[in-house]
Amino acid sequence: INLETDMLAKLVEKQLAGDVALDLDTLSLSEDGEFTYEGNLRLNDGRIQLKELNYPIENIDALIQLKKPDMLIKDIFMYLGGGDVKGYINVGQLLVRNTFDIKFDIKSINLEEILSWQESGYQLAGKLNGSLNALGEHSALTSYNQSLKGDLELSIEEGMVKNFNILKNVVDRLKFLPNVQQDLKEKLPSKYKDLMKAKDTVIDTMFLESDIVGHQMKINKAYVKASGFELNAQGTLDIEKNLYLKAD
Repeated sequence: INLETDMLAKLVEKQLAGDVALDLDTLSLSEDGEFTYEGNLRLNDGRIQLKELNYPIENIDALIQLKKPDMLIKDIFMYLGGGDVKGYINVGQLLVRNTFDIKFDIKSINLEEILSWQESGYQLAGKLNGSLNALGEHSALTSYNQSLKGDLELSIEEGMVKNFNILKNVVDRLKFLPNVQQDLKEKLPSKYKDLMKAKDTVIDTMFLESDIVGHQMKINKAYVKASGFELNAQGTLDIEKNLYLKAD
């Protein structure tokens, strides 16, 4: 069976595709019209293009175990940006309450391969690692963005902001206080003066620890150590991409 569907049209740029094999152990219809089913569905060599990413997610493999009223999508594996994503999705009371339990581990995804250059001419580079754990419910009575709970952790290795010097940008933004800006530039140690001449910003350490509650992500700790500065931040990010940060 070749799978081609546009059910994810809001998220995908091109259709979801792949090879599906269905093996039903039980399929029956009772006198009162209720279906009973049990079996396995295997997806091999799946492919999906998300609108937010430069390149498709490829080589998607998953084993889907069906036993009314539940569905377990286990052993999910996919390649993305030279790295991989592994995990599972467990759905209970399918098509009724749709309770779900999700776990994914992210390993060594090359950000340059999946993210576009920004309109202002810079790009975030590095290897992305992390994990996602979430659970919730989506039904006629309860939407997923009301019930969703979980946590998300991300880190970047070998990080860099290409074609953008953050330290220089911060100092340049003090131009509305010309005396302060000039005095700061003159008194900066030679190490920082050299860093301000660099084209890129090297990121030594970058990680995020957060909790997911409903439609909002609570950022418990975001830490960046880069060329010439360190940043600690806390805040929130909602489903509409409204970001609030308090940094020091």
